Amino acid sequence: MIGLRKDGFHNLESFFQAINLGDELTFSLSSKDEFISNDATLRFDNDNFIYQALQLFRNKTNNFSPVRIVLDKKIPKEAGLGGGSSNVATTLWGLNQLCNSAIDIAQLQEWSKEISSDAPFFFSNGSAICEGRGEIISDVKTPNVNSNIWIVKPPYSLSTKEVYLYSKKESKISDSLQILLDKVYSRKPVLENDLEEAAFMICPRLALLKDELEYQGFKQVFMTGSGSAYVCIGNHKPKFENPVQIFPIQYISRTHTKWYQGTHNAIT
Repeated sequence: MIGLRKDGFHNLESFFQAINLGDELTFSLSSKDEFISNDATLRFDNDNFIYQALQLFRNKTNNFSPVRIVLDKKIPKEAGLGGGSSNVATTLWGLNQLCNSAIDIAQLQEWSKEISSDAPFFFSNGSAICEGRGEIISDVKTPNVNSNIWIVKPPYSLSTKEVYLYSKKESKISDSLQILLDKVYSRKPVLENDLEEAAFMICPRLALLKDELEYQGFKQVFMTGSGSAYVCIGNHKPKFENPVQIFPIQYISRTHTKWYQGTHNAIT
């Protein structure tokens, strides 16, 4: 995070990586609009990113064919894992394929930022530097990680808006973007998140969670996005009692003509 913009957003310089913990979305033509999800708390209205992406696609293409959308929700909410933003991108991609539209990737990417600053990332190859509000994307190579990677999600969540409100205007991390990238691609990657300080102010338990993961022997521990989940890198599994969720993950990528694939948890 490198400064506050005039529009109230923060300017970012951040490395984003797609992982194989993803919601699964299925699209089919129907006689009427339908939305089915394993998460009963989700309503199909203007507060739903999938609904917003559907309406955006229709407004841009004038294609109002009724669709059936099935969501298998796997990404924890308010965890800093980009679940809503990935749903925006996946919906635009899926509808474009379903309706045999000829909208190119760059155009879909441009449309997606009208809903979410993070959504354009998912039109990258899966590894990218994100700048501006997060919508300026530069593809980079996927890092090699020689240890297991784990997502640890505590039973409490954080609001992205609140975390940014508590965050400082300028980052504590003063390294240049190239130095940060060198750390990401080193044999022992150094990964940091300067939103942690604001998250700790809102939820001190998160600092205790990080301390516990470090006590368990993980050398790399950092918060995902605006939290509340943590990434830790190490060959042993984190040990917690329920209801802490633990997800083994892998980095994934995509080619220009296909969406994300890899394992049964990949974004589809």
